[in-house]
Amino acid sequence: MKSPTKSRSKRIATKISKGSREDVANLQRDLRRLGYLQSGIDGHFGKVTESAVRALQYDLLHNSGRGPDGVAPVSVSTYNRSRVTAITGPSMSILRFVSGKMIEDEAFTKIPCSPKPREENAAIVASLSALDTVEVPVPFLVAILQQESGLRHYREPSPGNADAFLLVGLDRKRLSGSAITSRGYGIGQHTLFHHPPSQKEVNTLMLDHRRTLGRRSQSCVRSSTSTLSADRLALVRRTGWPSKGAVRSGFAVWVPRTHCI
Repeated sequence: MKSPTKSRSKRIATKISKGSREDVANLQRDLRRLGYLQSGIDGHFGKVTESAVRALQYDLLHNSGRGPDGVAPVSVSTYNRSRVTAITGPSMSILRFVSGKMIEDEAFTKIPCSPKPREENAAIVASLSALDTVEVPVPFLVAILQQESGLRHYREPSPGNADAFLLVGLDRKRLSGSAITSRGYGIGQHTLFHHPPSQKEVNTLMLDHRRTLGRRSQSCVRSSTSTLSADRLALVRRTGWPSKGAVRSGFAVWVPRTHCI
C-alpha cells in the first residue's frame, strides 16, 4: 500500500513540474541566491531542486543561525512563523517563501552572481601564475583547485541553464539527507558552517579573489607539508604537480574538500 504522504508529495511535485518553466526557473534562481540549490536554473523541477527545497524547509524549522565557526547575520528559522511544520519536499508554499521576505530582506546575505562568469573565471585562473606563494608551488595549488572546483569560481551558463552564480559545494547531514551542514564557496571551496554568511564574508571570501587564493594556498601549506616528504615536496616545486595517476599510486596523499559541487 502506498504511503499517503508520499503520494501527496508526488502529486505536488507533478503540479510544480507542470507549471511554467519560467516559474520553476524563478524558484531555482531564488534558491541559488539563498544558498540552497547546488546548481541549475533550467526550469525543470528535479531531484536537485527538491533537495534544495527540503534543505530550506529544514532550516526554516531548525536553523538558529549558530554554527561551530560563528554566528550568521540572521536566523533562518525566524522567517518561518509556523508556516512550515514538517520537511515534506515539494511544496507550493516554498514558491511563496523564496519570493518573499527572505529575498527581500537585505540582512539575509545573498550568493553573488556574475554578469560575465566565463571572463571572470578565466581572469582568476590567469591570476594564479602571479600568486605570491613560496611554500606551495603554483602547479600543486592548481591541481588541488582543479580537483575541488574544476578551476571555476562561478557557474557558467549553458543552453537552457542560466546559472551564473558563485560555485557553492554542499555537504549534507547523512542521517536526514535534508540538512546542509556546511558549504564550500568559490574556486577555493572555503568552508563555512553557519548560514547565511555575513556580508564581510562574502566580500573577503567570495568577491576578493586574490585573498581567496591566498587563503587556499596557506591551507595547502598546512596539508601538503604533513602529507609530502621534504624530498618529494622539493621535486614538486622543481617539476610541477605529477599526473593524477601518480597521485593515485601514492606519490602524494591529498584529500580534496568533500563538498558536492
